[in-house]
Amino acid sequence: MNVTPHFFRHTRAMNIMRSSEADDPRGIVQKALGHSTVATTGIYTEPSREDIEATLEAIDGHGGRRQSLSSLRKGYERRAG
Repeated sequence: MNVTPHFFRHTRAMNIMRSSEADDPRGIVQKALGHSTVATTGIYTEPSREDIEATLEAIDGHGGRRQSLSSLRKGYERRAG
């Protein structure tokens, strides 16, 4: 693993994003990292692929994978009875 200052700043930013109870914690991250703009903060707050997959899994149970049309139809038919 290539550990750089960016890696540490990204880790800190994402830890703040995950643990903050603010509706939009980017402002908190911006101040914590000493950025003058939220655009700069955005460089450090890009979610990881794992974060995206975990969030999508929690929402729709498919881990971000698309379902086939036939799978969607079968699920609908089961629910419709």
